[in-house]
Amino acid sequence: MNTPTRVFLYYLADPCLDLETSSHILLNTFIVSHGIRIDTILCLFSNDKTYVINGSELRHLYPQQNSLRGFAKAVFCKNKELPGVYKNQNIILKDRIAILYPFRKGLTITDNPPGSYEEIIIILNNRRYFKKLLLRDIPKIPIYVPRNTSIETTITIINYVLDTWYGTAVRRKGKVIVYKARQ
Repeated sequence: MNTPTRVFLYYLADPCLDLETSSHILLNTFIVSHGIRIDTILCLFSNDKTYVINGSELRHLYPQQNSLRGFAKAVFCKNKELPGVYKNQNIILKDRIAILYPFRKGLTITDNPPGSYEEIIIILNNRRYFKKLLLRDIPKIPIYVPRNTSIETTITIINYVLDTWYGTAVRRKGKVIVYKARQ
């Protein structure tokens, strides 16, 4: 089974005003064992911009708090153009996709993967904002996340479940390492 591209969708009114949350979203979406997930895309929607951050092109994102905050500040406050970061770019979805969302009664790592997809769209918050996408006739997969879980922990749980089901690809020190799914 091929590793599907993960597309995380998150709405944050002003990511510059909330650098703490922005930094944590970047960390938990992309960083794994001092590497960057290259099979992952983050679409962060704000009141005036859409930021599309592509893990396969992303560079210079490190897990240290000061580095993360500096990266988030450069992208969301200073509007710097960095590798893998795009503003107001249209999102083109592939044919075989599924929508995944956190829910109190969802699937876990002990369940079998629900299918084979090219992309898995993960809606992290504000389902009303993504209503048109949710109305599409495509599979919707709930993932078990306990109630009142922080956004950082929610992303970590979802990545862990997807890593277990499908595997992942990580770039570390210039080399790509592919982790296989549980068989």
